[in-house]
Parts: sequence; structure tokens; C-alpha cells
Amino acid sequence: MDHEVMERLGLQPPGAISIATPSHERHDVLTYDIDLILEQNPFHLAEVPVCAKGLKNQGIYGLIGRDVLRHMRLVSNGSASHFTLAVSSPGDTSTTCSPLLEHHVALAPNP
Repeated sequence: MDHEVMERLGLQPPGAISIATPSHERHDVLTYDIDLILEQNPFHLAEVPVCAKGLKNQGIYGLIGRDVLRHMRLVSNGSASHFTLAVSSPGDTSTTCSPLLEHHVALAPNP
């Protein structure tokens, strides 16, 4: 999550961890435990560990990791530049998920 989001929510960090990213060498970031609630579906994850990082300058306010995505179904159709993120009942792979997010990505043509 962008650190400004955490500040606006008034959350206090219980700790910090050391991370390295492709754009930065190892450095410390503040950590938080949040409850993730998606209002469109009955979806609630309690005490999701997140770290605060300056992402806003890249147009990003938060990234969803595999720890959260493992509770969802992500379908990507690269050739159509389309993806769907959905939630189903835990362990249920037989029913269609209710889409939380559908997105068509506009790709620039190759020069």
C-alpha cells in the first residue's frame, strides 16, 4: 500500500521489515495489519499483513499479492488484453465467480 493511504486511514504501524525491490536495494518499510473487505461480494480477510511503500508516484495505491489472490480467481486473456478478478466460496471451483473487476487493457501497437 502507498504510505499516504495508511496515513489517511490513521493506522499506526506495529513494526517494520527489511525488503529489496527491483528498483531499490534493501531498506526498511513500515508494516500494518489490515482487514480487507470487498463490498461487492461477501469477502473479508482479517489481519492481512501489508507494508507501506511510496507507490503513488507510479500511479499505484496498492498491490494485491498472492496471499490475497489465493482466495480469488484471476483469469487473464493476454491476446484479448482482458482480465477478470472474482471471488467464489472457499474451495468451490465448480461455480462461476461473481466478477469483482473486469478490465480491458489498451495496448499500444508495435512501431
